[in-house]
Amino acid sequence: MDVVCATVSSCSSASLKLSSGFPSPIDDGAQDDHLARHLLFQEVLQNRTFCAPVNLENGKVLDLYTRTGKLAVDIADENPSCSVTGVDESLMHDEWVPSNLVFEIADIENEDWTWKDRFRLVIYRGPGGFTKNLSRLLRRCFESLEDQGYVEFQLLALDPQSHREGPRSEESKIRDLHRRLSEGLSATGRELNVHHELPRQLQKIGFHNIEHKKFAVPLGKWPKDPRLVILFIEENRKDG
Repeated sequence: MDVVCATVSSCSSASLKLSSGFPSPIDDGAQDDHLARHLLFQEVLQNRTFCAPVNLENGKVLDLYTRTGKLAVDIADENPSCSVTGVDESLMHDEWVPSNLVFEIADIENEDWTWKDRFRLVIYRGPGGFTKNLSRLLRRCFESLEDQGYVEFQLLALDPQSHREGPRSEESKIRDLHRRLSEGLSATGRELNVHHELPRQLQKIGFHNIEHKKFAVPLGKWPKDPRLVILFIEENRKDG
């Protein structure tokens, strides 16, 4: 799992058009999947909602592709003085939400961003392949942040690595699955392993203080680290 965060020192007011929506269904099965992934992120990040060194007191937060809204709810609960907006193409969150949180339906790829106030933190949590045009999305984030604001991407990078020496059959199967997923998303104009490109793109647009953190998430054999056992269970309990 990769977490990339960066800050800005100035913002412009240009508007851009993005293309295509989030390539993921919203149904009961998808909700279970997103809940399991949320629990996985909680364990990996030791219950931190974000890693950026930013104070959210009286600030505004934008949660991109909020899905079930669990992350947005957690941020709002932990920071009662801030205002949180969770945005997605459809609603799939719980009925109860904190008073400082609102959910909005919007196509952030195809529609203009209409939020008038700038955000102190723009955050995304989920898999890669969420946008067809990464540089445009990052530009939108840049333009929507207040001075010294942060953008953070918490990505479940489907890029299998092994701590063991020598090739193993199960590793080859996982890599083959990864290759096929990459090819499928590429056919739609999306990049699965966007975490490789993020730091360079952030720097190109004008972000600074870029930090890239990597965390291990077990996918195969039972891990030796007891804490990773929990992650193994959460990751492998999901369908597919």
